[in-house]
Amino acid sequence: MDPVQVLDRAELRRGMKVLDLGAGSGHFAIAAAQMVGHDGQVVVVDVLEQALEHVGAEARIKRLRNIKTMRKDLEQGQLPEIESGFADCVILANVLHQLKNQDKLFAEIYRVLKTSGTLLVIDWNGKPTPIGPRVNERISEDDIKNQALETHLKFLADIPTDAFHYGMLFEK
Repeated sequence: MDPVQVLDRAELRRGMKVLDLGAGSGHFAIAAAQMVGHDGQVVVVDVLEQALEHVGAEARIKRLRNIKTMRKDLEQGQLPEIESGFADCVILANVLHQLKNQDKLFAEIYRVLKTSGTLLVIDWNGKPTPIGPRVNERISEDDIKNQALETHLKFLADIPTDAFHYGMLFEK
């Protein structure tokens, strides 16, 4: 999956503030930092210190000074260090199928998004694949849409990704 193409479809632009939750290796965070430029900011949140170190190292190699890392357990559903209305875009890529407490996380995403800010969700589709979580552990697109709607986020569009994933864009 080409992160630049996906983020372009989500209309990421220079100067935006982006929050990448459960960023892992930084596949989307690094691309987002390049796209938002030095006037923008990307905050990378992950529970694993090793993942954050990897993103930090990758950012240094690419001379990106607009990435900040933060260690947090998304299962807790709270990001008190992030001010309300901070983010133009929140990215949740391959995260939701791992979480048991999605209600709190969606409420927190709503809080940190600016008015008209967007949530980009990418997760594993329901088709059997040679990689990824077991099919019965995956979250359906309908479940994500319902969760987002319950949190007062409006569905905007399906975002093309690859053969293994679905993508959806929501707006506050």
